[in-house]
Amino acid sequence: MKRVIFLLLAFVCIICKAVTFDVDGIRYEIESQTLKEVSVAIIPKSISYPTYSTYKGDINIPEYVSFNGAQYHVIGIGAHAFSECYQLGEIKLPTSIRFIGFGAFSYSNIGSISLHEGIDSIGAAAFRDCHNLVSIVLPKSLKHLSTTVFMNCRNLKSVGFLTEELNSIPDDTFNGCSSLEDIVLPNTIKELGSSAFMSTEKLETLHIPGSVEKIGSSCFYRCGATYLEIPDKVKVLQGEMFRGSKRLKTVKLPSSIESLTKQMFRGCDSLQNIVLPDNITEIPSYCFAECYQLSKVSFPARLRKVVSNAFMNCSLSNVYLPEGTIAVDIEAFYGCPIDTLYLPSTLETIGGWAFSLRNLKELVLPASIKKIGSYAFDDVQLEKITCMWVTPISCEENVFKNETYLYAQLVVPNESIELYQSTTPWSSFFNMSGHNLTGLTNSIHIKPFIESYINLEGIKSNKPYRGLNLIQYRNGEVKKVFIK
Repeated sequence: MKRVIFLLLAFVCIICKAVTFDVDGIRYEIESQTLKEVSVAIIPKSISYPTYSTYKGDINIPEYVSFNGAQYHVIGIGAHAFSECYQLGEIKLPTSIRFIGFGAFSYSNIGSISLHEGIDSIGAAAFRDCHNLVSIVLPKSLKHLSTTVFMNCRNLKSVGFLTEELNSIPDDTFNGCSSLEDIVLPNTIKELGSSAFMSTEKLETLHIPGSVEKIGSSCFYRCGATYLEIPDKVKVLQGEMFRGSKRLKTVKLPSSIESLTKQMFRGCDSLQNIVLPDNITEIPSYCFAECYQLSKVSFPARLRKVVSNAFMNCSLSNVYLPEGTIAVDIEAFYGCPIDTLYLPSTLETIGGWAFSLRNLKELVLPASIKKIGSYAFDDVQLEKITCMWVTPISCEENVFKNETYLYAQLVVPNESIELYQSTTPWSSFFNMSGHNLTGLTNSIHIKPFIESYINLEGIKSNKPYRGLNLIQYRNGEVKKVFIK
């Protein structure tokens, strides 16, 4: 789609052009008859290929050219002047050049070029897809860059900024510069555009100037930086800003940030820890999904909700949700090896598969919870569950795995034992005891503890067998139970 738009814009530029003339094999377009100024123009291959220029070999552009008895000053490189030129040699620009136009060198084989002082603007896609371009230095006089200027320059390794007046790195400026290794942004930059550094996998070091106030969506998508510090002046983070940045280990977010976005850090394989600013109230879906090394998260003090799949398949072992959190959505922590989980007294809902993990042994369910979704703890081999409801809520039996009902200890309020014995799924627990709400003291054993499980061959075990089991309790009671 971008390619189609690119060609349409180029066609409009060409059909709207002013008077042109040729001198020594170079075509010029009159920019101002009054000021006697011209720019280098495209020599199209044909009407069918209006953006394919036909220049070849070394090009030496003069500062002045003569036409019809008048001398014209060469001030720019026009739209698509050297676009699609695959046999260019050395190009020498005069010091009179002030602008480089839209797509001027796009899709050409240009390998190097010197940009002199005096150039103050570079148009959109000016060097797009110049696969032979290895390095470039932007002059001190530069004030304006347009979008996609160096997009897909896959061999571009170094970019130097001499400019002290540039205030923006626009959308897609370095998108697809997969070899970029060396770049230092000037301290005048206030805005980084959307996808500006997307797919710069070899860019390990990127310092974001403190002057930056705005960063566009997907700006660092698949960027190679290992450390990124977002300046304090940035108030909003947009889109999938860091997604797929596989080398990113640490991100420092300013306290001013109030929200995150979907999939913002998804697939940041090397991210190990993060401190979330206290003003954040919601962690969106897939925000940290598949951050396989993420083992520590400092949750924001004002957190209200963890949305579906937010931390799916992370390495979190300790999760302490702050007071004020009211919801943990479906699969929010699915696949995390959590062994310590704190659920706040404000929590109201737990979504399905929210904590389908393996290492958690002990669980306390606060009285504030109103709903627990199916399979919320299905993959957890719990040993002890403490419920704080005086009047228990009803859930589907598939909230827990079958083995949990057989040998996990269920601890409930003393005065509510009969209610739990008649409410699903709590009535399915074989080991139930009472506690005082204040001291959580296990004081009554309503259902006796299991001594052993016996299969049809008479072999005893402390864990149930699949199929028919004889369950022997410590008080001598025996029951038959079929385990799927």
